[in-house]
Amino acid sequence: MDHQHSFLRFSVIFLKILSYVIGGLGVLGALLILFGKSSGTDKLASLGVLFIGGLYFLILFLLSQIIGLFITIDTRLQNIETSVQTPKREIR
Repeated sequence: MDHQHSFLRFSVIFLKILSYVIGGLGVLGALLILFGKSSGTDKLASLGVLFIGGLYFLILFLLSQIIGLFITIDTRLQNIETSVQTPKREIR
């Protein structure tokens, strides 16, 4: 059963790591723009970079959680299926 969803389990871990990296790059990019040597209009761009980085973080993290939820649902349904016994009486 471990090999059944191996790619999906890998993609959950990969998406979580990627979401944190993109979120961190968004914060870092916003700080670089905010404290860098730029004119006053470029300071507003730091809010845009921060917002987009946070949005990408949220989308990727939620996607990884949804995939993990589907894997958990499938595993629990398989456990229920194996634990339910079939009736032994014949229906005529």
